[in-house]
Amino acid sequence: MTEEKSGVLPPGDWRVDWESHREAQRERWMAATPAQRLAWLEEMIVLAWKTGAFPRRRPGQDPG
Repeated sequence: MTEEKSGVLPPGDWRVDWESHREAQRERWMAATPAQRLAWLEEMIVLAWKTGAFPRRRPGQDPG
């Protein structure tokens, strides 16, 4: 697999425009298995929780 085929370009190579970047992301996402996608989603939820991206519950607030 070449560097361009894998979606990774050498450092300092600025040939990619935004649309090319989005297309490469779509290709990588579509190549991922459902288990890989779920693992990624779980990691992002943990990251969001650790960084405080989710609103905190106030004392006495109904959890549901």
